[in-house]
Amino acid sequence: MPIFRQRPKADAADFCRGWYERFAFPSDPDQIQALEALTVDPLIAALEKAGSDPMDMDLDLVADELLALRLELFGTAYAHRTHEKVPLGAAETAATKLYLSERGRSDLWDSMLIYNKSIAAGPATRGTKALTLMVDQTRVSLFKEYTKIGAEPDCAVRALNRVGTSVDFLKIAPNRLGHVLAGQANLAPSDGVVSVLGATAQGFYNGARESLEEVDIQI
Repeated sequence: MPIFRQRPKADAADFCRGWYERFAFPSDPDQIQALEALTVDPLIAALEKAGSDPMDMDLDLVADELLALRLELFGTAYAHRTHEKVPLGAAETAATKLYLSERGRSDLWDSMLIYNKSIAAGPATRGTKALTLMVDQTRVSLFKEYTKIGAEPDCAVRALNRVGTSVDFLKIAPNRLGHVLAGQANLAPSDGVVSVLGATAQGFYNGARESLEEVDIQI
């Protein structure tokens, strides 16, 4: 008979902030070095192998765009893990916007938007007109629920853009995000570069999803 492990309960906003402190803005120098070793360093090496010259890269811009993408993919994985429930979606987007504001990095909230929109477009790129219409109608209907519980419009839209995207994300979204990231980071969008960036996006999503699978998110 299988044994089911009960996941510990975690407050949505507290979990988000804790995840950001650990994986996006670690304060310990060793953690910072470890994070760079796991993300920026191997990506730069892979981009070199794919034909990009590091001397032509704005490494600060690349690092910022990677961070914006990672934050957006945490939000996407969160939406998929919580089955796009409105109160939980509102808690995550509000916590993210507030956290970045408190850190003086509201620019990252703005930078996340293009990745959020790319994820939102997923159903339209893989489905029929009927499917796209259904997803759009669902998002419009859910927007009213977000406003009822007091969510800021931009926070509601960020959460709603992830509705209906779980199947697309498992198929073609990472490579699409690779194209977007290349453009935002001023990298030549060769097949090799896009493949590396797409794999990075997939890794960000998988890592966030693994963290989320460890807990039962609550309000």
